[in-house]
Amino acid sequence: MMKRIVFTIVATALACSLSGCFALLPQSDGYLSIDLEIPPQVKGPGEHPVVIFVANADMEDSIKELLWLIDKETDEIGGLNDKEEDRLVDLATAVSNRGLVKFGGDPFLRTTIPVTTTSGTFKIPAVPGDRSYFVKVFVFEVGQDIVNVDELSDVELVVENQLFSPEDYIPGFDWTDWTRLADPVKVAAGETTQINIELVSLP
Repeated sequence: MMKRIVFTIVATALACSLSGCFALLPQSDGYLSIDLEIPPQVKGPGEHPVVIFVANADMEDSIKELLWLIDKETDEIGGLNDKEEDRLVDLATAVSNRGLVKFGGDPFLRTTIPVTTTSGTFKIPAVPGDRSYFVKVFVFEVGQDIVNVDELSDVELVVENQLFSPEDYIPGFDWTDWTRLADPVKVAAGETTQINIELVSLP
């Protein structure tokens, strides 16, 4: 769980503080319609806050390495040396400033899902067209009020989708060994692209 919380902080708040801005990808004229398969761990009563990141697929290697470094940093037998810590900052800045789609001033989209459902649908507007993306969905505990990025460090994560396998730090297993669980989704300008996402329990 800590890896995912740290990812949201590193990939957004850190880069914001370092660079002071986010680069808005041009041609924001595509749409993503996301069907979610919601596991039984999502329960209430109430509504779960949801945070969705849409990341430029051209940065796949940077995203993989960033996730690997974050998980190694938080692993009990892992930890980063000075060179890896510098690399983590560089990757976080690059992914945040050049890889994340900006929604209304935020580098992520906020919404909610009811706890009484086993599926849900979100339509995301203003996604730059003629590009491919990885879509990462985080579902948090009921009652958490997520207004800005900083608050992501204080909320409890319930389920997520996984982009790669294993998407965890395993000694002797490098991020270059990770494989895609699904191909990036192509968003065409002026069109709605449909994707299905399965949310899973955290390891």
